[in-house]
Amino acid sequence: MNYEYFDCDIDDGVATISSLGPSAPQLQDIGDELVDVLLRLQEDRAVRVILLSDAGGAFDATMGLQSAAEDRTRGEGMENMAAGLDTVRRVVTLMQELGKPVVAAVSGDVRDAGFGLVMAADICMACATATFTLQDMRHGLLPDW
Repeated sequence: MNYEYFDCDIDDGVATISSLGPSAPQLQDIGDELVDVLLRLQEDRAVRVILLSDAGGAFDATMGLQSAAEDRTRGEGMENMAAGLDTVRRVVTLMQELGKPVVAAVSGDVRDAGFGLVMAADICMACATATFTLQDMRHGLLPDW
């Protein structure tokens, strides 16, 4: 299964969802793709375990703090921020209700909404090069997970 932000390969009962790059996509985009692939894997009886891999890149997705600040300056509401938080909630809830173990394999950076994805996994394995950062706190915000 190919998506814009990651690949999903199934081999011998293991579905591997691999990041396609170090860039930070908008959370709405990657969230919709993750919901789609997780629902497909939930129904696939050949899949016994799901492996989330950063493929040497990063678990990272942005809610667009800069664009949210610009919206606020223009007097617009926080709908985009709320939608981003709802997307995180949908993906994390689905991961917890899959009925199949989810393993996160981390070798790069884990930040922003990617932190919530990794923490929602049943098992997280991180190598010595992995870094975990809650960037929201740098801006005086509570972490979104």
